[in-house]
Amino acid sequence: MFLLVYSCKIKEHQIGSFKTNSKVVVNKSLLFDIEKDHTIDTAYIQRDSIFILVNFSNVCISDTFELVSNGKYGKSNPPIIGVMIKRKSLKTDCKGKSHSILKFDITPLRYLSTRSVIINIDENYKVKYNY
Repeated sequence: MFLLVYSCKIKEHQIGSFKTNSKVVVNKSLLFDIEKDHTIDTAYIQRDSIFILVNFSNVCISDTFELVSNGKYGKSNPPIIGVMIKRKSLKTDCKGKSHSILKFDITPLRYLSTRSVIINIDENYKVKYNY
């Protein structure tokens, strides 16, 4: 008899050496320029955090990530707000690939007069945030 056991654990605050547990950065002067170095597999919300499963190319271990927004809400019910993943890198010659889970605190995205917003990630993936 042969038994093979496989276990995979994901640390909530770490992706390889990437650490993401920061709040969404709202910058009113931000212009959306979607970086093409990643694709989103899925995203989901738990309480006030968003988890984004993403594939990166040309990434370095020292890279860090931000989820940023210009703070402008679309006129819909519930309101819609755009966010994008921004990579901060000290190097430009990285060739690594990574399948990562990024976690961000999304409380800065709450809209005062509603109990939910639609978060549009990189202009192509939408999730509803109820609070």
